[in-house]
Amino acid sequence: MAVSGIGTRLVAVGALVLAGVLGFLLYRKSREADELAQSRTRLEEEVKAARGEPRGLTGDANPRVRQKALELMLEWKPEEAAKVCPAMLAKETDTGVVLVLLHIAGQRKVREALPAVLEKLGAKEPGVAQKAAWGVGEMAEGLDQGQREKAREALEAALKPKAEAAKPAGAGKAHTIKAATASQEPPDTGLLLACVDALGKLKSPKSAPALFAMLQPGYPPMVRRATARCLDGVAGKEHAEALQAALQAETDPMVRSEIERLLAKEPFSRAVDGKSGVFVPAPPVTH
Repeated sequence: MAVSGIGTRLVAVGALVLAGVLGFLLYRKSREADELAQSRTRLEEEVKAARGEPRGLTGDANPRVRQKALELMLEWKPEEAAKVCPAMLAKETDTGVVLVLLHIAGQRKVREALPAVLEKLGAKEPGVAQKAAWGVGEMAEGLDQGQREKAREALEAALKPKAEAAKPAGAGKAHTIKAATASQEPPDTGLLLACVDALGKLKSPKSAPALFAMLQPGYPPMVRRATARCLDGVAGKEHAEALQAALQAETDPMVRSEIERLLAKEPFSRAVDGKSGVFVPAPPVTH
């Protein structure tokens, strides 16, 4: 009986302790929600008053408050969001806030934020490098020549860790394309797609070697397909042989279709049928 009584008391004490812990956690969660709601209310009042630049909440110690402040600022006063973006992005460390800042930089085409955006291409936090590459692509059209060159170099550097050097492929008398194969680790498909898309929008002929590397079989078909699409406007007639080689090695129908579409356009030299004079796609290599 004594043992049974002790067990009952222990269960009761355990239940009280558990109830206390749960109560504390609920209180803390409720308090955080109240603080965020109060911060949002203050920001709403500040933005509606429109008295100068919104300040204070974007420098709040709570990263969730900074994130919400930026989201509301982008919605109500996008020009102010663009104004605070470069300085904030250069020093921000919270992933959630960084992602919002990168979105602002891309959507509002904040060229002043480009150095900070390019730096984030090397970030290890989930989604940050991909969002940075997207931002570069969004602002590509408005960049000057110097900015475009820096962006190209940074994007290509972001691709290099995903590949290893291989022997040259598609080399002809007038050109040499350095190919690459996928590394042992599975590549970040989202990052690859964003970088390829951004390089396509920059339309620099210097990007041709990096883009041709993405046509290698070790990369996912969707990456190869996007790469073939982005080579339009980047590759020149001197790359026709490399395109033909890529077409011959390609087995995915959709990727082949993109390469064939590109080869059928000027200024690429065409493989022609002597009788009809029309483009003849190379047959795929069977493995």
